[in-house]
Amino acid sequence: MKRKSVRHQTSTALLRWLKPRLSSEDHRLAAQQLAAVEEAVELPFRHLLWLYRALDLVVTAVEPPGTSTPHATITVAEARAVIRTMRDDVIARGQHPGHFGQENGDGLESALMQIDQSVFGEPAYPTVEERAAHLLYLITKNQVLVDGNKRTASLLFLEHLRRNSAYLDSRGRPRFSDTALVALSLLVAESKAPQMDLVIRLVLNLLAQDRA
Repeated sequence: MKRKSVRHQTSTALLRWLKPRLSSEDHRLAAQQLAAVEEAVELPFRHLLWLYRALDLVVTAVEPPGTSTPHATITVAEARAVIRTMRDDVIARGQHPGHFGQENGDGLESALMQIDQSVFGEPAYPTVEERAAHLLYLITKNQVLVDGNKRTASLLFLEHLRRNSAYLDSRGRPRFSDTALVALSLLVAESKAPQMDLVIRLVLNLLAQDRA
């Protein structure tokens, strides 16, 4: 209980410090998202700083640098294979999979096609990070599966980074710990549709920090 109290006090203090830089709507977004994360995971202090630093960059209009040029994609068949593997793991643990991994219309195919689309002959999302961020967002928010959207989005997000040699940071370590990825997934899930651009920029800034 004490640990949660310290974590809550820390996030409250950081939010108070950041408030003058935020619009009222952005401040509400930050408060709602951090509250959801605090309830769901034991978020370490360094991850709170990580999230707030990214949010600070977003609201002060600092654009994340484009870093990696994509050279690999994930096909629909490959995404479905990943989902089947996750479903098999659920069964192997003795759990009933229910509707886990069951597609909800053509949302999965649509999300994968959208990140590869072009505008006037140029890629709509020219960097690995932009494609990864939109993939995470689209699968999470568009409910492309009946169940398992956040887990699937997180795994495909990491797989996209891995295939494009962007999974490890400059020190050869994974760019996201399990806790950080859970927090990031929850931030996306708790956001509202009109806040899509803000959330995408938040993810991009997080990727830019971890790339350093």
